[in-house]
Amino acid sequence: MVQKIYMIDNKIKQMIRENINEFIQWRKTIHSKPELAFEEYETSNFIKTKLLSFGIEVESNFAKTGIVGKLISKNAEKNLGFRAELDALPIQEENEFDYKSIYPNKMHACGHDGHMTGLLASAKILSILKKEYDLPNNIFFIFQPAEENEGGAKKMIEEGFLEKIKLDSIYSLHNWPELPEGIFGLKSGPIMASFDNFMIEINARGSHAAMPHQGVDVVFLTSLLIQNVYSILSRTNPIKNKLISFTSIHTGTTYNVLPDKVEIKGTLRTFDSNTKNEVIKILKNVLENLKNIYNFHYNFLLKEGYPATINEKKEIDFLKDLIISKFGKNKLLEISEPSMGSEDFSYFLQNIKGAYIWIGSSKKNSLLGLHNPKFDFNDSILEDIILFWTNLAIFGSKI
Repeated sequence: MVQKIYMIDNKIKQMIRENINEFIQWRKTIHSKPELAFEEYETSNFIKTKLLSFGIEVESNFAKTGIVGKLISKNAEKNLGFRAELDALPIQEENEFDYKSIYPNKMHACGHDGHMTGLLASAKILSILKKEYDLPNNIFFIFQPAEENEGGAKKMIEEGFLEKIKLDSIYSLHNWPELPEGIFGLKSGPIMASFDNFMIEINARGSHAAMPHQGVDVVFLTSLLIQNVYSILSRTNPIKNKLISFTSIHTGTTYNVLPDKVEIKGTLRTFDSNTKNEVIKILKNVLENLKNIYNFHYNFLLKEGYPATINEKKEIDFLKDLIISKFGKNKLLEISEPSMGSEDFSYFLQNIKGAYIWIGSSKKNSLLGLHNPKFDFNDSILEDIILFWTNLAIFGSKI
């Protein structure tokens, strides 16, 4: 058995070396043709065509553009789901290389092109291995639409994904520029925050700017609201587990009029529902207190976003052992603090045990982060991503 595993390891590495240029070209092709949420038809077709060419069964039309490739083994022990994202961002790309986006205001600025490529390459390699070896698990290659803000994972679940695709566990891997290149970042418990958006509309009596006593100054009220909320949150425990940011203020049209209305938008990040409700309560209490003092009306609208992404300890402990055994201890970093960013993979983890993993993608002499108009996925980590997926496919039944 040890000799067989050794032979498979060597074969995987050999196939990656022999095909890496082709894989990188896939990535560049995907990068050049970015598509936004629920519109990833060309991307989806590219993935589907490749999967079928590998001899992998494909099920389509999950949340419009989502597809699942099925690699089924005769004596499978478990059903494992591996997920990558299809969508790009509404950003105008500022890169000048020959594979830059051909579409205005659309760009793969989060590395989803690399995630798709890594998973697609793994599908090719595993389909070849299956012809020679009886793989121990059924693998479901999940290419999900609309991760960026639109909740494609939730849509897939609402449309019956969990009933159609029965999984024992599910995993997703995301490049992370804040970590050194090729380092796997793992954390049990919360790794990404929930996010909720809010809108506040304050209506009051406007006045001449030279006679503020004749009205209610909504610009002044907005400054009081923001300062009070920020100051209260900075003095509550635990400070690190919650974040609120006011991101948009719209009011007024000219210099000499105090407007009668202001629209304020913002976002809220937490890791559990109790903390979320606590922050909302603080926000509403400040609004009520200001209302009682200054006499105005307001509307408060909360739009719930993604839940927190929470990894199970058992899954993370298994992945730690897998990474150490296959990559070496120096390739593993245990993450101490979660990110305040959000991820709709959280919907899958609410229903299926699994894990969300980071892989470092920082380039030398580059400080560019995700969602930057000059961001480009680091192809140097593709080999590590492919090795991770292929090894998880083979050893994932051990947990």
